[in-house]
Amino acid sequence: MFNGRRKSGAAVWQLVLICHRPTQKSKKSANMGLRGMLLAPLVSILLGYALNRIPVEIVTESQFYKEDRFGLRSALQHAHEHVVSCLNALVSRVTPLKEAVQRRVTGLFSGSPPPPPPPPPAPAGDSKPTSKHKKRSGRGTATRLFTREELAEHDGSNPRKGPYLALLGQVFDVSRGRQHYGPGGGYAFFAGRDASRAFVSGDFSEAGLIDDVEGLSTQDYLGLDEWLQFYRKDYRPAGRLVGRFYDEDGRETEYYSRLQRWMAEAREQRRRDDGEKLVFPPCNSEWSQERGGRVYCSRRSGGVARDWAGVPREYFAGGKKRCACVRDRGAPSHGADPGTDRGDLDDPRLAEFPGCAPHADSCVTKA
Repeated sequence: MFNGRRKSGAAVWQLVLICHRPTQKSKKSANMGLRGMLLAPLVSILLGYALNRIPVEIVTESQFYKEDRFGLRSALQHAHEHVVSCLNALVSRVTPLKEAVQRRVTGLFSGSPPPPPPPPPAPAGDSKPTSKHKKRSGRGTATRLFTREELAEHDGSNPRKGPYLALLGQVFDVSRGRQHYGPGGGYAFFAGRDASRAFVSGDFSEAGLIDDVEGLSTQDYLGLDEWLQFYRKDYRPAGRLVGRFYDEDGRETEYYSRLQRWMAEAREQRRRDDGEKLVFPPCNSEWSQERGGRVYCSRRSGGVARDWAGVPREYFAGGKKRCACVRDRGAPSHGADPGTDRGDLDDPRLAEFPGCAPHADSCVTKA
């Protein structure tokens, strides 16, 4: 037991000596001082642990302490001043640590938690966006709003600005595709403007490079949706364009709401078309100068795998006509008498190809 205390007292004394900053101004002394400063927290923790575990009376009334055996009394008496000396050297670097360690060393073990750190300083100036073309969205993130004139400045002619382009009012930074969208690039006519209609119309004249997308076909609206998903995935959103789709506060306009209806109708039409293709898959087709055109059916025609081939028929739907492979055996899919064994041949939207046998698996369309 005494051997253990002797070792503990010696260890504490050695640590206190290390912590004491030497006065000799040499490189070696400076290094010892730094090492002492780094060991100051360890010394304080060891002393605090010892004082918490051992009643003070046992230490101060013991012969070891009174007779200063093994340097125990000196170590305890001088520990505080040596550690505080180290802390004064450390204070400029680790100010919050000073108070915590001093409480350990001086025996102020009240058990109360340390005071909370001061709050961070408030940012200087007004925290609101300085540009009149920025708004604060509901999520607390800034969304930049561009006027047409501002977006035109991001056509790539200035290396520090873009190129940017807008699609359906949403602005994208396409700088990493500068070779395509910058001056001289194959898609440079899209930069610095919203030319949404041209993405699906293919009209790249000034008259066609516009953002009015009213009156497009179902496939065109689906195409615009696919382009929008492409830019969202591959390029960084940069903001919104004030005008047709967004107002001066960045809110969606009535035109934007109409666009969403057109998009929804196009998706619904695609869903119906996909269902119809399962019932009436498109035909295979081929053409040669010698024999003309031919349509025929197989079990994978139109990209629809099935367990029947069917026969070719003209199929009329949505004001358009196409070739469809029609199941000619079993009960009908819908509408007709379920007791028949003619498949879907009696559907009113079907017509036989002129000059083609009713049950032929291929029909000539051009002489």
